Amino acid sequence: MAVDDHVKRARLEALLAQARLIATRGFIWGKSRWGLARFGNDKGYNLVERIRGTTWDRKTEDALIAATASNDADVFVTDDKRLARRLKSYPGMKCEVIDFNELKRRLINSAPQAKFFNA
Repeated sequence: MAVDDHVKRARLEALLAQARLIATRGFIWGKSRWGLARFGNDKGYNLVERIRGTTWDRKTEDALIAATASNDADVFVTDDKRLARRLKSYPGMKCEVIDFNELKRRLINSAPQAKFFNA
């Protein structure tokens, strides 16, 4: 990790220790990793296609991540306004969609004594 401040590094490592690798919801040949993807259902397929739209080649990875988050995450963080808009308007979207400024605000407010970022 490229964080020189030892206190910040320890806090970031504690946060990352909570992360876990999960398989994507959906499999797209040439994009998905064998063993790290689950075959999806119609709901997942519809969400992937909604996100990919006409830019299917450029947005395929985003679509797989979003389809996975829609079922397996509580919060999806992105600064991609187009992606956020499509996710927020998708019926049945289970996770909250926020941007990185909101994530930063929440992290700072969740630990008022800690300074994760230079605000």
